[in-house]
Amino acid sequence: MKFVLNSKKALESELLNVPWANAFLASKILVAGIKDDGSIGAVCGIRSMFNILTLYVCEQSRGRGIGNQILKKTIDVARQRHLVFILLGVPYRNTRAFRLYLKFGFREVVYLKKLNLRIMMFAMDFVAQVAYAFLCTIVSLLPNVFWTYVEQWIHDRTVNSDGGD
Repeated sequence: MKFVLNSKKALESELLNVPWANAFLASKILVAGIKDDGSIGAVCGIRSMFNILTLYVCEQSRGRGIGNQILKKTIDVARQRHLVFILLGVPYRNTRAFRLYLKFGFREVVYLKKLNLRIMMFAMDFVAQVAYAFLCTIVSLLPNVFWTYVEQWIHDRTVNSDGGD
């Protein structure tokens, strides 16, 4: 599989066959893993001003290190474009993805119990590390009522994106 930095226009029709296609179509950074037959085997995108990452590896390609490769390539591009942080949401039961993100340096900011979703952040510089510490402090201090609204807002932007970011 080869990994290429792509424009969404070049892959638009192929992306429609991928789960969460709208999230990828709205990406400002889009890395695709192209199989030998020319189809997409994996795709990783970062979208919105919140730098929300979405990663998908097709079932046939899982367990082969492809998630590692495409995530590394995407983070490298994010660094080249001077992004300072990346956010993502990972379902609580998806331990494979959670371990992958931990391995790359993502850290959990908050577990949204009601949605069964972990919000994670990858800080790429000192300012982002301070922001991570600040977010963790807010999480520990703010009452649960406030987090009900925050959970829905984060969920809408990490899982249910309609491409309008």
